[in-house]
Amino acid sequence: MLGQESSQLTVILRSQALFVPASARFSALARP
Repeated sequence: MLGQESSQLTVILRSQALFVPASARFSALARP
């Protein structure tokens, strides 16, 4: 049970780690 939760948390953290730089890059491109 605990192992499943931790793996789910790892997936969330990984997707955030991929999403945050991408959104930062996009906002930097969107600026004039």
